[in-house]
Amino acid sequence: MKASPYDENNALREDAQNDDRVAPAAAKRRISVLAEADAGLRKQCAEALEQAGFHVEARDSGIEAVVAARELQPDLIVLGSQLRDVPAREAIEWLKANAALRATPILILGATPADAIMIDARQSIDVLPRPITTHKIQRAIAEYFPAAKDGA
Repeated sequence: MKASPYDENNALREDAQNDDRVAPAAAKRRISVLAEADAGLRKQCAEALEQAGFHVEARDSGIEAVVAARELQPDLIVLGSQLRDVPAREAIEWLKANAALRATPILILGATPADAIMIDARQSIDVLPRPITTHKIQRAIAEYFPAAKDGA
């Protein structure tokens, strides 16, 4: 038996109502853009971010990360210190040149002491020296987002 247009409209309306009930919870989830050339470290960091309640947009390119950050306006940006296409320092300059992203915290993975010296504390940028561990990543996230300690 073929469904009437009335039944089809009711089904569409029910789907929309279900989406409305789900949307507020999804809207609370923080977004992170992650760029790291090393696939293993990228996976480890993505898992730590997800455990802290973030939706992760992972990239292996600094340029792709800058484009994603401009589009998504994430709550946190995580960059490897050595990206495959541009230096992290250059990606940071591009990110901070965008008014919508200036206050967005940036965490640099595997930064050296020389990298840390060039970081201006007023720019919401932190460095995480090697060796990178899940615990270090989670601790750094919790500094910016205290509720993230509990995975919220």
